[in-house]
Amino acid sequence: MKSTLLRIARLLVLTLTVILSVGAQGLYWESTTTAMGMQQTSQTYYLPKMFKSVGAGMAGNAVMVFRLDKSLMYEIHPAEKTYSEITFAELEAAMKGMTGQLDEKMAEMKKQMEGLPPEQRKMMEQMMGSKMPGMAGAQGSMEVTNTGQSQRVGGYTCSKFVIKQGANEVATVWATREVSGFESMRNDFSEFSKRLAINNIASAMAEAMKKVDGFPIQTETSQGMKQVVTKVEKRSIAASEFEVPAGYTKVKSEMIGK
Repeated sequence: MKSTLLRIARLLVLTLTVILSVGAQGLYWESTTTAMGMQQTSQTYYLPKMFKSVGAGMAGNAVMVFRLDKSLMYEIHPAEKTYSEITFAELEAAMKGMTGQLDEKMAEMKKQMEGLPPEQRKMMEQMMGSKMPGMAGAQGSMEVTNTGQSQRVGGYTCSKFVIKQGANEVATVWATREVSGFESMRNDFSEFSKRLAINNIASAMAEAMKKVDGFPIQTETSQGMKQVVTKVEKRSIAASEFEVPAGYTKVKSEMIGK
């Protein structure tokens, strides 16, 4: 269960990054992500309709390849020389299953809080609402505000954007306009991001992230996730980078059925 949650967490991190970042044909970037008390370093390669993330940390030394042209994802394990394949339809079903389990836990927590004194219950709802948007009743769209603040982050001049849902701050993003061409191919991932937006909160977040003007160099969420891009560059990338290496054995994806 925990390993699956870590894979889902890594998948969501990748999805948010892609929604914001993709653009130049042949784009490469390196980043460090801290979430759930763990740290992951990753290298991401992008060509139109496909991208690959090579990471160490949350899901082990795994390679994740998204093929928008084939509507599927590969998870590749070089150490074992194995790979799994999951279609976007199967991935969507797995994500909804995980969301259903989390919704049940949230419902249990809400029921337990009903027995608390009014003041204590209100305080708990506010605390949970700041960590999990929607818990305290904040629904609907999210607002994206350019704060007007600017500073150098990772060697780039960045603007600070704040994403809020109601009174709750959901995320802070430092984005730069110094990565040229990032706008041109963002639509490649529009449909994919919609399919992963499996509930109203996720859908609102996906829409909000697309309104951030620039390539995200640093992103922090209210759930405690922080991602920092340490390097980004245009690069000539071979299409073979997005294929399963020859001689690898296919195994069942751990996300299916969980």
